Amino acid sequence: KFHCFGGQIFIQVDTERFTSHTRTMFDTEWNKMDFSLCFPQPKYTPQPPNNPQLMIEIATILAKHCSYVRVDLYAIDTDIIVGELTYTHGGGTEKFTPNEWDKKLGDLWH
Repeated sequence: KFHCFGGQIFIQVDTERFTSHTRTMFDTEWNKMDFSLCFPQPKYTPQPPNNPQLMIEIATILAKHCSYVRVDLYAIDTDIIVGELTYTHGGGTEKFTPNEWDKKLGDLWH
């Protein structure tokens, strides 16, 4: 999932979604961010998909005219599948840890 804020992107990777759900946030260079969103980070760092730069390019194009949109893309072998675009991630109710990331990301949404 690509959180796109007017050109700046944060990547969300969810793992074990239906058992012990974890979530890792990355920048576009696949550096792990120091915050979590609603679910804890796993003890390991998920590996990037086979084609992360192409996925970032697709998310950027789809988000071009939006101040914020989450672009859901799936890497299936060498294919990239568009899942959905949403303007209200988690209905706006998911909590950031630490809390200051709520404002930091909110400030990007103009």
